[in-house]
Amino acid sequence: MNKAKKIKIFMILVGVIAVMFIITFMILNHYIFDLKFVYVLGICLLILVLWIIINYIGIRIIISRK
Repeated sequence: MNKAKKIKIFMILVGVIAVMFIITFMILNHYIFDLKFVYVLGICLLILVLWIIINYIGIRIIISRK
């Protein structure tokens, strides 16, 4: 499998996992946590920033391997 295909699969998998974290957090917030909107928005933005960082690190590792 070439590097481009590995990068696409990696980005899709990490994206799906990040979306699952956000959806799970939203459901838990609605039923259990009951946080204010600003906190929920901050946590969702933090998850998105972590998703971007994980994508960057993963792509750099995939590209650097032979």
